Amino acid sequence: MTEGSRWIRFGELDEVRRAGRLARWVDNQEVLAFFQHDKLVVMSNVCLHKGGPLNEGQWDGSTVTCPWHGWRYEVATGKCLGKARCSLPAIAHKVEEGIIHVCLGPVQ
Repeated sequence: MTEGSRWIRFGELDEVRRAGRLARWVDNQEVLAFFQHDKLVVMSNVCLHKGGPLNEGQWDGSTVTCPWHGWRYEVATGKCLGKARCSLPAIAHKVEEGIIHVCLGPVQ
C-alpha cells in the first residue's frame, strides 16, 4: 500500500461480484462498490440531495436513481444528471490479493 495514505479494507472482490453491488460504512462514510462493464467502481453511497441510500435505488446499468427523490447519477462518473456542477465524489480504491481497499483521504 502507498506509504502516507490511509487505505482501509472495504471487503472481498468476490463478495461484490456475487452481490452485484455492496454498500458498507467505512470510517464513518457510506461507500458503495459495484461492477460496471467488468470494471470495479467505488463511490459515495449518499445522494447529494437529501442523503438517500443509492444502493437501494433503481439501476439501469449506466445510471442509478435515488429512491427518495429521484436524483439520477451516471455510475461511471458520479455526475448528477440534470444538475450543473453536481457530482458524487469518486473514492480511490485498489485490489490486493482479492481484497478491496479504499482511501477516503488524499492519495499520496
